[in-house]
Amino acid sequence: STPCDPAPGATIRYTLQVDVSGTGTVENLEITDSIPANTRYTPSSITLDSTPLTDTPGDDQGSYSNNLVSVDLGNTSGPANFVITLDVTIN
Repeated sequence: STPCDPAPGATIRYTLQVDVSGTGTVENLEITDSIPANTRYTPSSITLDSTPLTDTPGDDQGSYSNNLVSVDLGNTSGPANFVITLDVTIN
């Protein structure tokens, strides 16, 4: 294994695994994640199940605003699985 040496300018990819269990429906499911301190969000890097999303609220399921990345999964019936990714750059 190679040691990790975080350096300014390096990109970090975050992966969020969302698992909805059971057979009911979760209404208005929205996943929100804040961008960590000492990093900056990489514009247009949000994906949902490998599909690129925009940063603009309202034009698709993804958005970036006020240092928060959000993905709107709407009404979701279980069981269901989603994978959200986003990139940040170390300051």
